[in-house]
Amino acid sequence: MDEGEPKNTEYFLTEKGRSFNKVFYELLLFAIENDKDNEHYSEHAKNELKEMYK
Repeated sequence: MDEGEPKNTEYFLTEKGRSFNKVFYELLLFAIENDKDNEHYSEHAKNELKEMYK
């Protein structure tokens, strides 16, 4: 826990969790690429998500 902000918690992925990142990224791409009318995500949000999970 961050002592300056008690609501801020840090965590780290295990090796198995890190190996799941590629699967999660592909699922993310599927979801945002099939949101054709930007019903759930704006174009800006889609681009941010793609960068965040690379």
